[in-house]
Amino acid sequence: MQDDRSLSRTTGSVVLQVGALELLARYSMNSNRATSMLSSLHEFRSQEVEQSGGKQWNWKYLRDQFYQKDLEGLYRKYDDKLRETFIYIYVTLLVLFSTVHIVVVLASTYDEQIQWRSTYLSMGMYVLRIAVPALSLWKCFYSPLKKKCFWMPIFITFVITTDLVVSDISVAIYSYHEGISLRPAYDSMALLSIYIFLPMRNNILAILLGLIVSVIYVIVLALFTYDGYPYIEIVVTSDIIYLIGVNLMGIYFRLMNEIVTRRSFLDRRACVESTLRLKFVKDQEERLMLSILPEHIVSQVRQDIREMFLDIQSQSHTHNIKSFNQLYVEEHDNVSILYADVVNYTKISTTLSPMRMVELLNELFGRFDEASEEYDVLRIKFLGDCYYCVSGVPKPSILHAKNCVDLGLEMINIIKDVREKRALNIDMRIGVHSGKILSGLIGIRKWQYDIWSKDVTIASKMESTGKAGKVHITKQTLELILDYARDYIIEPNFESQNHPFVMKNKLETYLLSRPQRPISEYKPFRRASVGFNKIINSRSRSR
Repeated sequence: MQDDRSLSRTTGSVVLQVGALELLARYSMNSNRATSMLSSLHEFRSQEVEQSGGKQWNWKYLRDQFYQKDLEGLYRKYDDKLRETFIYIYVTLLVLFSTVHIVVVLASTYDEQIQWRSTYLSMGMYVLRIAVPALSLWKCFYSPLKKKCFWMPIFITFVITTDLVVSDISVAIYSYHEGISLRPAYDSMALLSIYIFLPMRNNILAILLGLIVSVIYVIVLALFTYDGYPYIEIVVTSDIIYLIGVNLMGIYFRLMNEIVTRRSFLDRRACVESTLRLKFVKDQEERLMLSILPEHIVSQVRQDIREMFLDIQSQSHTHNIKSFNQLYVEEHDNVSILYADVVNYTKISTTLSPMRMVELLNELFGRFDEASEEYDVLRIKFLGDCYYCVSGVPKPSILHAKNCVDLGLEMINIIKDVREKRALNIDMRIGVHSGKILSGLIGIRKWQYDIWSKDVTIASKMESTGKAGKVHITKQTLELILDYARDYIIEPNFESQNHPFVMKNKLETYLLSRPQRPISEYKPFRRASVGFNKIINSRSRSR
């Protein structure tokens, strides 16, 4: 028995957690966006690993992916920013090493004549070695030629490398003629700068330039530095092996750096894409929710679901069920309710094709929605050809009666425009009543926002007992618009006094209308249903 109870509690806990997480994912109520973004990135990487079969760190595979996804141009801009940082580091290291080198040379030279010669030569090489990279740096990254000439980074790399190599071997050649054997000091730095720091992107040209520099240094070492050494072949061979190792290390670093950079670029792109996709989905869900539920109800639902999720984490299951079953019902005083119905809808629906009938309702209700937004009236919903809305919800308004009456008159003008354009015998019958209502969200599996009260029923009866082409209102609504009475034509509705509901509730009703307006003042229909237009277009093409 204890095992059964334990199993029951565990099952209930799992069901509650799964249900809450499903709601959380459906309405995007979780504030922890980083978790969603990282999970999307992990999913992207997992799919990519499965598709690539473990090749995601392969240099050739990454390059093919960039060309297939048309990302090479964007990657080059990204790589240029990184190389700009590298060349700054290169100039800094060059200044540091050259300064230390000159200080060491001057400090270790005791002959005054040689010291002066070394000073002049070292300072000249120092200025040449620093000035050329600095000038090349400006030309490479700040000159307009970079955008126009694709070969500019290659040219800059050759200039800087030539400057460094010439300034280095010149000291060794000059010293040889002075009777001193000096070894060039910047062979490793020249090679590593080609493979790592300088802006040339082409790997083949970088390897070719590295080989040329290595050959130049081997020639200088053999003809000047080691001239006269007893075992010159062994010494030069060891230097060749050393330079080959430096070249291989530079090539390896260059290829690995490109792999890491491309992999990092794809990961960052996936992260940005996941963030944008998440934002797009959240915006779409928000628009969908707002098209179904009012904004103030959506904010309450979202907050309650967040609290429900936090309660699940704290194992408060009882409170979760109560939170989920809330009705979100509110009471509103001093509101006006409008009911509208299309006259002759049943007759027209038997003569028009279903597609034309849906097209007609889509145009009417689309223009009604635009008018309701303009007059600050909240549309509740429409049932078939019935359209009803309320003013004064969620924010109270002293003009709620006038807003509903003006909206009703605008609806009559809209359907008149549609009637004349489509040659249809249709009209609007509209009823308005002012009072108080209960509004809220009901349902558990499928939410529905609606309004209830006796005043809602009265507004519905005002529509059914009204007259086509006029707005049928009660005395309560008329009293709220007396200050604007000169804008309307008001007449008592004696025909409705014989209706049982009107007699039972002792209602005084009136019919409102306006003088005729020119057709040019009617507002055109601006916003149609995108999905419906696609259906119409596909149907016309098939015909």
